[in-house]
Amino acid sequence: MGEKLTGEFQYLSAVATKISSALSDRDQKVARKWINKLSSYESKSIDVARSRNDLMRSLVGVLRSELLFRVLSTKKVKAKIKGADLKELKREIATFGEPGHTSRILKNVYEPDRAQTSFMSIWSPDKRTYLAAKPIAGEGALIYMAVTPHPELGWDLPDPNTFTTDFYRYPTEDCLPPL
Repeated sequence: MGEKLTGEFQYLSAVATKISSALSDRDQKVARKWINKLSSYESKSIDVARSRNDLMRSLVGVLRSELLFRVLSTKKVKAKIKGADLKELKREIATFGEPGHTSRILKNVYEPDRAQTSFMSIWSPDKRTYLAAKPIAGEGALIYMAVTPHPELGWDLPDPNTFTTDFYRYPTEDCLPPL
């Protein structure tokens, strides 16, 4: 009986891993955390094994629901999928991750959103201040701000051949410290 439960758990764990690979990076991290947590419960008790399998079955159900939500909320799916194809898509997601699973519709309409590469940047009207923000998935945002009293000097990086670490040598007269 214990071997059967262990085999079922390994099967469910593989299905959960496969489903999570189709989700976003953040969702993959959360799914991996729970898969690892459930995998760490090892006991010779049949009740513990049954409970562990029930929890893994529930996790697979949650992951499938999340995948269905992600797929149905994409613009590409909303534009292309209608009627019978929508029912077929739901059937594909219901068996996604299982051995022998084929996806006729899912592979053509869904691409998981990976780490965001977009960022926002703003210049002040007088070009003295530059602000940039980049979202970091599940962690917050990286904010960068630069200010200069002399925007006419430009924002280009200096030529590496003329850059100096000598703090007593300045590239322009107006950057000299007060006497």
